[in-house]
Amino acid sequence: VSDNVIVNTSSLKYLWSTSSTGVTAGQITNSFTNGGTINTPASVTGTYYLWILAKDNSGNQKIERSNAFKLDNTSPTITILGSNPATVEMGTSYSDAGATASDNIDGNITSKISSTGTVNVNALGQYTITYTVSDNSGNVKTAKRTINVVDTTPPTIAEVYAGTMLYSDPTFDSGLNSTRVYNNTANGNVSVTRVSISGAPVGSGKGLEIKTVGTATPGWGGFYFATPTAASKVFITRIIAKIPVGYKINWASNAYGGGTFSWLTDQAGTGDWKEYICRVSVGTNGSYSSTNFFYLTGGSTPTTSSPLVWHVAYATVYDTTKWGTTNNVITKVSDLGLGIVGYGINQSSTIAPTFTSISSVKDLTTLTGSITSNGTHYVWVKDASGNVSNKSFTVSYIDRTSPTVSFGTNGNSTYSQSRSTTVTINDTQSGVNKSSLKYLWNTSTTQPSEASFTTTFTNGGTISSPPAVTGNYYLWILAKDNAGNTIIQRTNVFKLDNTKPVITINGANPITVGGSTYSDAGASATDAHSGINGSVTSSGTVNMSVAGTYYITYNASDKAGNLATPLKRTVVVKTCSEGTITNDSSKGWICVRSANSSSSCNYCTYQVSTYGQNCDKCGSTCKTCTYETTTPATITSANSSRVCPGGCAPAIVTGGLEYCYCPPMGSPTTVYSCSSGTLIGTLCYSCSSGYLYGSTCIVNTTSANCSICGSTCNSCTYSTSTSGYNCSECGSSYYYYCPSGWSNYSGSGSSLKCYKAAN
Repeated sequence: VSDNVIVNTSSLKYLWSTSSTGVTAGQITNSFTNGGTINTPASVTGTYYLWILAKDNSGNQKIERSNAFKLDNTSPTITILGSNPATVEMGTSYSDAGATASDNIDGNITSKISSTGTVNVNALGQYTITYTVSDNSGNVKTAKRTINVVDTTPPTIAEVYAGTMLYSDPTFDSGLNSTRVYNNTANGNVSVTRVSISGAPVGSGKGLEIKTVGTATPGWGGFYFATPTAASKVFITRIIAKIPVGYKINWASNAYGGGTFSWLTDQAGTGDWKEYICRVSVGTNGSYSSTNFFYLTGGSTPTTSSPLVWHVAYATVYDTTKWGTTNNVITKVSDLGLGIVGYGINQSSTIAPTFTSISSVKDLTTLTGSITSNGTHYVWVKDASGNVSNKSFTVSYIDRTSPTVSFGTNGNSTYSQSRSTTVTINDTQSGVNKSSLKYLWNTSTTQPSEASFTTTFTNGGTISSPPAVTGNYYLWILAKDNAGNTIIQRTNVFKLDNTKPVITINGANPITVGGSTYSDAGASATDAHSGINGSVTSSGTVNMSVAGTYYITYNASDKAGNLATPLKRTVVVKTCSEGTITNDSSKGWICVRSANSSSSCNYCTYQVSTYGQNCDKCGSTCKTCTYETTTPATITSANSSRVCPGGCAPAIVTGGLEYCYCPPMGSPTTVYSCSSGTLIGTLCYSCSSGYLYGSTCIVNTTSANCSICGSTCNSCTYSTSTSGYNCSECGSSYYYYCPSGWSNYSGSGSSLKCYKAAN
């Protein structure tokens, strides 16, 4: 400020104002130093004017303003596009939406925006993107976007398969589980051996060792199941194997109806135990053969010194359309977040099951469980953030119900020689396994083992009881359905009787009778099972007037129709042509008559000459005498023959046993005879000289040797008394006697009785 007089420096005032007119002295209040610098007001933006108030010492006053000052202290404006904060799912990608910028002076300055910060979508957390822009006046503006990487997306269940296990020893506890060497070259360079393994995630320490020591085809060879294919079949093969790094497992097949195949897992070997799962969908066109052949490729050619060796701890195939008692469930699932940590199966779409915990994994294809009922089921999967998803699947091939057995005739309460019944097996689900149908008969109510059944039958056919058996018998049936459910069921008791009744003849047999009448004592019969049907019957007659042998035959049957072995009583009839028939206790059946009488010759006692060694009759000097010597008899075997009683036909052989051909049927007896000599037991004895005494030959020898004959008793002739009817010796008065052929029986004189054997 200048003045031609003197400036009053204390009067110097200023004011910044956006007004170009109308400012009064009273509004100008800020002091300044003459010649000094006055700065524009801070942080203001717009058109400003500097107003100055000055006075001189004379009191003259001046108000003056400047031209317009264009001031800019307003930062630009940044607009963040899209969400802020933004949320992005872990495992996905993040593309920032960016921002725009404008300035009150400079206008659109978006091109001047710069940004900093990164987002790791594979790690949960909060991330920041910072946007910065400056206007031409140097005003700076920043803005920040917050990005939250979260895991709220449930795992994705891509595929679920439920099927029946075809090969039931997947961990090789008992054998090779139907696996065989796969090497089309057939040069012996590939072997499959069941060995002990360690560290496997499944099984009890057994597995397959597959070794290749040279060229093979395809690839380096491997193992196979050769699963039979059929239209629309779906097979899931699960293998847990340790395959060397640098190799991968491959699948091959024969014709399978123009179907499709895919691996549900990757195929690469890791040098550690890993699960490999594949799917075969059999088509409906073309031919059908076998499938599921597995081999390795990769690496270098194996040799004997450097073989290719890999191990299998688990291998089997699941058939999704085969009936079974249990279905195993294979699930393929993935998770973009922290990974899958659990899975389970139930039949609820809203309530999760108890999860099977596993180590976190992004992708999982595995056996997730087993089910035992048909219907809609759900596979549930949980990730490490607690997100849960489920997927439904339908099971239609579970059959846990055994077949049913029905009998046309279910036992009998009365005895019979044989019984039969129809047997029908029904199964409303998987159907009857016709090849499993077997039966057995026994007498026990204790269930037999499956191995006891060996005889097959046709469903709906007739089964007859075993022949020639007696007792309480049960028919046992073994049946299975196509799912493997088994039933062993028996009938009620069948009462079988094939044992003959037993006849017992009452009284003596054989029996000898005489007289005018015969009364048969009869016979009785017993039966241990069904009982006697009626009473014992007899046939045959006895004619007491005619001497001879007669037979009474007895027959009986039981209520089951078994005929007893007939028995026969032998009746010997004795008769007398004269006299009276008498059964004497010592003489048997005899005829007794009175003696004849005679008047010409009486009974008397008279003397006869006797030759002997009676010393009372002989002299005492040494004379010729007769003495006895003994020699052994000649012994030969007697002739033998088999003879049936009663003049029946010769013995015959029936069923391996010897019988007589006519009643009573029984065993023949052996009769012995001698063509020469005397029969003793079964031997013939004979003497070339002398006579037989017992089993010794007696020879009379004549000698004058007194040392043999004795000196006091020599051979001589003497008289003895004899009783008889010798008329030369007896008187001729009247007497009684028995006629020729008759013997004295009892009494004497006129009371004399005579007898002889009855006819």
